[in-house]
Amino acid sequence: MYSYEGQCQCGISEVKATFPVPLQDLQPRKCSCSFCVEIGGAYISHPAGTVEFNFKEKPLIRCQGSEIADFLFCPSCSDLIGVAAGVGDPRMGVVAAHLLVDDIALQEAHFIPKQELSAEQKLQHWAKKWSKVTGA
Repeated sequence: MYSYEGQCQCGISEVKATFPVPLQDLQPRKCSCSFCVEIGGAYISHPAGTVEFNFKEKPLIRCQGSEIADFLFCPSCSDLIGVAAGVGDPRMGVVAAHLLVDDIALQEAHFIPKQELSAEQKLQHWAKKWSKVTGA
Protein backbone atom coordinates (compact mmCIF):
# COMPACT_ATOMS: atom_id res chain seq x y z
CA MET A 1 0.00 0.00 0.00
CA TYR A 2 1.10 3.56 -0.69
CA SER A 3 0.40 6.29 1.88
CA TYR A 4 0.22 10.02 1.25
CA GLU A 5 -0.37 12.92 3.61
CA GLY A 6 -1.48 16.46 2.99
CA GLN A 7 -2.88 19.48 4.75
CA CYS A 8 -4.78 22.64 4.03
CA GLN A 9 -3.09 26.01 3.51
CA CYS A 10 -3.14 26.90 7.22
CA GLY A 11 -2.35 23.41 8.57
CA ILE A 12 -5.47 22.96 10.73
CA SER A 13 -6.98 20.24 8.54
CA GLU A 14 -5.02 17.15 7.52
CA VAL A 15 -5.64 14.10 5.38
CA LYS A 16 -3.93 10.75 5.01
CA ALA A 17 -4.72 8.62 1.97
CA THR A 18 -3.66 5.01 1.49
CA PHE A 19 -4.05 3.39 -1.92
CA PRO A 20 -3.00 0.02 -3.40
CA VAL A 21 -1.32 1.79 -6.34
CA PRO A 22 1.03 4.80 -6.56
CA LEU A 23 -0.63 8.20 -6.68
CA GLN A 24 0.72 8.79 -10.19
CA ASP A 25 -1.37 5.84 -11.41
CA LEU A 26 -4.63 7.40 -10.21
CA GLN A 27 -6.43 9.93 -12.37
CA PRO A 28 -8.06 12.80 -10.49
CA ARG A 29 -11.73 13.28 -11.30
CA LYS A 30 -13.69 16.51 -11.64
CA CYS A 31 -17.47 16.41 -11.46
CA SER A 32 -19.21 18.66 -13.97
CA CYS A 33 -22.26 19.49 -11.84
CA SER A 34 -22.73 23.18 -11.03
CA PHE A 35 -21.83 22.67 -7.36
CA CYS A 36 -18.49 20.99 -8.07
CA VAL A 37 -17.64 23.43 -10.86
CA GLU A 38 -18.30 26.29 -8.40
CA ILE A 39 -15.87 24.93 -5.80
CA GLY A 40 -13.35 23.75 -8.39
CA GLY A 41 -12.58 20.41 -6.81
CA ALA A 42 -10.61 17.55 -8.33
CA TYR A 43 -10.74 14.34 -6.33
CA ILE A 44 -8.69 11.18 -5.87
CA SER A 45 -9.78 7.84 -4.44
CA HIS A 46 -9.49 4.10 -4.99
CA PRO A 47 -12.16 1.58 -3.94
CA ALA A 48 -9.53 -0.52 -2.12
CA GLY A 49 -8.05 2.55 -0.42
CA THR A 50 -8.72 4.53 2.73
CA VAL A 51 -8.94 8.24 3.44
CA GLU A 52 -8.50 9.59 6.96
CA PHE A 53 -9.57 13.16 7.69
CA ASN A 54 -8.12 14.89 10.77
CA PHE A 55 -9.55 18.25 11.78
CA LYS A 56 -8.19 20.21 14.75
CA GLU A 57 -11.44 22.21 14.65
CA LYS A 58 -14.88 21.20 13.42
CA PRO A 59 -14.85 21.33 9.59
CA LEU A 60 -17.15 23.49 7.53
CA ILE A 61 -19.58 21.17 5.76
CA ARG A 62 -21.54 21.94 2.60
CA CYS A 63 -23.94 19.43 1.09
CA GLN A 64 -24.41 18.96 -2.62
CA GLY A 65 -27.82 19.06 -4.33
CA SER A 66 -29.18 15.72 -3.17
CA GLU A 67 -27.66 16.27 0.31
CA ILE A 68 -26.04 12.83 0.47
CA ALA A 69 -22.42 14.01 0.26
CA ASP A 70 -20.64 16.20 2.80
CA PHE A 71 -18.05 18.51 1.25
CA LEU A 72 -15.46 19.13 3.96
CA PHE A 73 -13.66 22.47 4.17
CA CYS A 74 -11.08 23.78 6.62
CA PRO A 75 -12.83 26.03 9.17
CA SER A 76 -9.92 28.48 9.14
CA CYS A 77 -8.68 28.87 5.53
CA SER A 78 -11.76 27.39 3.75
CA ASP A 79 -9.58 25.01 1.72
CA LEU A 80 -11.47 22.03 0.26
CA ILE A 81 -10.27 18.89 2.06
CA GLY A 82 -12.49 16.18 0.59
CA VAL A 83 -15.94 14.66 0.36
CA ALA A 84 -17.60 11.97 2.50
CA ALA A 85 -20.88 10.19 1.87
CA GLY A 86 -22.93 7.27 3.04
CA VAL A 87 -24.33 6.18 6.33
CA GLY A 88 -22.95 3.68 8.76
CA ASP A 89 -19.39 2.57 9.14
CA PRO A 90 -17.37 2.93 7.11
CA ARG A 91 -18.44 5.94 5.12
CA MET A 92 -16.88 6.43 1.69
CA GLY A 93 -15.11 9.43 0.30
CA VAL A 94 -12.52 11.16 -1.80
CA VAL A 95 -9.64 13.49 -1.03
CA ALA A 96 -9.06 16.84 -2.73
CA ALA A 97 -6.23 16.08 -5.17
CA HIS A 98 -4.37 19.35 -4.59
CA LEU A 99 -3.58 18.30 -1.01
CA LEU A 100 -1.44 15.33 -2.09
CA VAL A 101 0.65 16.71 -4.93
CA ASP A 102 3.75 18.29 -3.33
CA ASP A 103 6.37 16.64 -5.53
CA ILE A 104 4.20 14.20 -7.44
CA ALA A 105 3.08 14.83 -10.99
CA LEU A 106 -0.55 13.74 -11.26
CA GLN A 107 -2.35 12.83 -14.42
CA GLU A 108 -4.61 15.53 -15.81
CA ALA A 109 -8.02 15.55 -14.13
CA HIS A 110 -10.78 13.75 -15.99
CA PHE A 111 -14.15 15.52 -16.20
CA ILE A 112 -17.06 13.29 -15.23
CA PRO A 113 -20.14 14.21 -17.30
CA LYS A 114 -23.10 15.42 -15.29
CA GLN A 115 -25.53 12.60 -14.81
CA GLU A 116 -29.07 12.71 -13.59
CA LEU A 117 -28.84 9.98 -10.99
CA SER A 118 -31.04 9.39 -8.00
CA ALA A 119 -29.46 9.60 -4.56
CA GLU A 120 -29.39 5.80 -4.36
CA GLN A 121 -27.77 5.52 -7.81
CA LYS A 122 -25.10 8.06 -6.80
CA LEU A 123 -24.26 6.06 -3.67
CA GLN A 124 -24.01 2.87 -5.72
CA HIS A 125 -21.76 4.58 -8.28
CA TRP A 126 -19.52 6.12 -5.61
CA ALA A 127 -19.18 2.77 -3.83
CA LYS A 128 -17.36 1.49 -6.95
CA LYS A 129 -14.90 4.42 -7.05
CA TRP A 130 -14.51 5.97 -3.61
CA SER A 131 -12.32 4.97 -0.67
CA LYS A 132 -13.31 4.01 2.88
CA VAL A 133 -13.30 7.07 5.19
CA THR A 134 -12.37 7.59 8.81
CA GLY A 135 -12.56 10.82 10.74
CA ALA A 136 -15.51 12.43 8.99
